[in-house]
Amino acid sequence: MCVPGCQEKVISNLSRRGFLTAAGSAAAALTATGCLTLSVEKRKDEARSFRKVFDLTHTLTPDFPSYSGDPQLEVEALFTVTENGYSLNRWHLSEHTGTHLDAPIHFANDVLSADRIPVDDLVVPLAIVDIRDRARKNPDTQVTPDDLREW
Repeated sequence: MCVPGCQEKVISNLSRRGFLTAAGSAAAALTATGCLTLSVEKRKDEARSFRKVFDLTHTLTPDFPSYSGDPQLEVEALFTVTENGYSLNRWHLSEHTGTHLDAPIHFANDVLSADRIPVDDLVVPLAIVDIRDRARKNPDTQVTPDDLREW
């Protein structure tokens, strides 16, 4: 889902810390799609079940935090219920807006784009490492090895 020049822009904006974060995200995306060396075929044969579904999305608004710091969403009202009997907005947005999937194609050629990832590969076991209290005090906090050990 990348437009031409997207990868170059991301790479040019990465700091060392940002690179490590992005590399971890890329590894997670690659793992979820079976692009890393994993026993993907075995996993596909296993029955999938779960007890609970967690919605990790966030409401998308024009002031949603962005990768670059620039606004990533502008909402243009074209029609309103009051004036037209229905509402219709035009959204102008960057592809890296809001909660989304960073497909492997963001980081490599000849790999899966988001529309080619089998949906079954996107339902996987999950571990929740809860750092909400610390994040309330420091929005830039990160999960640490101690957090994982505590989990």
